[in-house]
Order: sequence, then C-alpha cells, then structure tokens
Amino acid sequence: MEARFPEIAVAAPQLMAHHCAEAGLTDKAVGSWLKAAQEAVARCAMMEAVAQVQKGLSQLAGLPDCTGRQEQELGLQVALGSALIATKGFSSPEVGETFARASVLTERLDRPDYQFSVLCGLWSYHVVRSEHRIALSFAERMEQIGDERNDAARILHGRFLRGIVLFFLGEFVAALGLFKQCHGLQAYRQSFSGLVTEDPYSVMLGYLAATLAYLGYFDQGRSRANEGMLEARRLQHAHTLEFNLLFTCWVALVANSPRDALRCAEEMIDLANEHGFLLWLASGTYSRGALSTAIGHPSDGVTLLMQAISQFRATGAVVNTPLMLAHLADAHGRLGRLSEGLSRLTEAGKIIEATDERQDEALVYRLQGDLLNAAGDQAAAERSYRRALAVADRQNAKGLELRAATSLARLWCDQGRRTEARDLLAPIYGWFTEGFDTPVLQDAKALLDQLA
Repeated sequence: MEARFPEIAVAAPQLMAHHCAEAGLTDKAVGSWLKAAQEAVARCAMMEAVAQVQKGLSQLAGLPDCTGRQEQELGLQVALGSALIATKGFSSPEVGETFARASVLTERLDRPDYQFSVLCGLWSYHVVRSEHRIALSFAERMEQIGDERNDAARILHGRFLRGIVLFFLGEFVAALGLFKQCHGLQAYRQSFSGLVTEDPYSVMLGYLAATLAYLGYFDQGRSRANEGMLEARRLQHAHTLEFNLLFTCWVALVANSPRDALRCAEEMIDLANEHGFLLWLASGTYSRGALSTAIGHPSDGVTLLMQAISQFRATGAVVNTPLMLAHLADAHGRLGRLSEGLSRLTEAGKIIEATDERQDEALVYRLQGDLLNAAGDQAAAERSYRRALAVADRQNAKGLELRAATSLARLWCDQGRRTEARDLLAPIYGWFTEGFDTPVLQDAKALLDQLA
C-alpha cells in the first residue's frame, strides 16, 4: 500500500493501522493509530479519536515495556486526553488520569515537545475543577518555558491561560490587560493545531468579550463576542464554536439582554448532542435556562438549570457553579420560592469561599438582596446590596455594580430616601460611555428619571 498507493497510506492512517495490526506489525500499527487519532482531533471528530487511541493502546499492551513503547504511549495518551476533554469534559476523572500519566512519561523520557500539550491538559483539568491557584501555576510554567526557549507562541498561550484564571478570580482589570496582549495568537494558529482542543485566538476573543462586559464596556464586549463567533464559524471547528456561543450568552446575561442570545444556547445544545460533548450539553442547557428565566419563563428556567447543574457536576466540573446557582436562585425567586432561592445562594457563597472563584460574587449578593427584599426584610436586603456594591467596586466590575446600585436605589426610593438613592445611582450611571441600549442601563436611567 505504501509503495503502490501512497495517497491512501497518507489519507487513511486508520486503514494502514488495521492492515499492520492484522499482519502482526505492532509498532507500525500503533504509529498509524496515533496518526489517525491526531487527525481526528484536528478535525474535531473526538469520539472517533478516542476509538483510534484505544485501539492503539490495546496493541501497545502486547509490547515489552521499553523506551520505544513508552514513547508511543506518550503520544497516544496526549491524543486521548485532548479527545476526552471534548467528549467527557475538561475535569472528568479520565482526563486527569490521562494527563497525569502523560506528565510522568514526558518527564521520564525528557520530551519537551509534548510538554506544552500536557501543561495545557493539566491546566484545563484544574481550572474547570475551580482549583485556580494550581491552574495558575501551570499557566505561569508555560510562560516560563516559552521565555526559556524564546517561543512567542508558548509565551502568548501561557499569558492567555493566566488571564483566564485571573478572570475567574474576579481580577478583571489584570485579566483584560493580559488578553489585550494576546492578539498575536492569531499568527500562531498552525502551531497549536492538534495540540489543544480549541482555537486559542477565537476563545481569547470570547474571554475578552466577557471581561469587557463585566467591566461595563457592553458595546465592546458584544463586538468582541461577535468577532470570536465569526472566527469560530470560519474555522468550522465545533469545540471552538461551543466556547464562543457560550460567551455570547454570557455577555447577554451580564448586560441583561437575553433575547439576543437564546438562539445561541439552542445551537450549543444541538452541537453538543451531535458531537457527544457532555460538558457543552450542560453549558448549553444552563444558558438556555438562565436566558429563559430572564425573558420571563422562570418555571422553564428552574427545570433547565437543575438539569444543567446535575449534568455539569457529573463531569467533575465546579467552575461557574456559583453563577449557575445564582441564576437558579433568581428563577426560584421569580416563582415566589424565596427560601429555596436563598438556600441556593448560600450554597453558591460556600463554593466561592472554598474555591476563591469570585467573578460572580457581586451577582450572588445582589440576588440575595432582591430575595430578602421580596421577603420583606429590607434591612438585610440593604446589607446584601452594600456587600454587592463593595465587591463590584473592588473588582471594577461596573456592569455588576450598576445592577446592584439600581436595586439598592429602588429600595431606598420605596423607603422615601430619594436623595440618597439619586446620589448613589447617578455617579455610577454617569461613568458609562456605551451600551445605552442595554436593559441594564435603561433600567438605571428610568429610575434616575423617576428620582429626578
């Protein structure tokens, strides 16, 4: 086949692997299974990639445990980890075990060429489990290796991953600064092919969009989210597109513009079902539930959000569960189930304190204030609103700060404290220079007009 039909040998490594295995050429069969798996990962055929790797590992089991065998196993483990990230979720136990084994082999065999993929896999595993300080160490290590080797692509990717961790820690200004330095990722696209499960540049645009929205730059956030979506669609890479669909939903939720993004949540679910992406199925279901609640269907929201949280946790994921629980609490509150909503917010608060994942801490306190206010405990509601304002101010999260200020100003207005309400809300609203078509700013403006 190699001599007479070289185009088939190159284009169909799985066919070569099958014939080599049948002929007893085990070494060659394993190499072909690895090549087939890597090609499947590159075109986002992740379930196919898992099947190819498992065939390779099965063949490998019959070889003596020598350096050559370990070299082949390392390649297979890295390819398997990338495929499992998509099919099982970043934080599934199988992903952790796979990359842990790959890390051991990388060190034992002194294979720096695999180090990048292994560090990325371990970073993903820990960040999605909300082990952010551990993840931060892997991102910093990647930057350090890039510096040592004068490798600009690795430096930028490590910087990008460090920015993601800072985003989840609620350090939005620092995260924004790092993301703005990472536009060069676009020039190194080919160097990441087959090494990571998504296109770093497209995903960076999504994180940049979300960060801008939290900081109160709603128009810029929507623009970057659209740019990331266009990049993902142009690449026709399903796993990358899932990221960018999520960020579009995220920006819409921060700006309280849910109708703009409901179709994206539905597309996330369809893609996840088509490709067997368990974590993205949960994320799409969460997005649809949160957006359904925001447009006035809280009963649907409760059902979808409870389903999403269960699916999400089944993959081993912890990241963003405070946000999911906050939206579930909001849905319960809209249905008058105030104690149930407050219970979910208490649960979210415990996760925040345990993981230091603080990007939605102000949201949790603001919703707590809303539920306490609805329950008639205005003093406790005011304390929660003040905590939300303090957190948002510390984080420079103007998007969250404005919503908390609007809630507290409305409470004070109801109490007849109109001057205090205006003095609180006016300067925060006055900070904004864009996004005036978003419901967040429109609600604040309507209240200010009423107070005037």
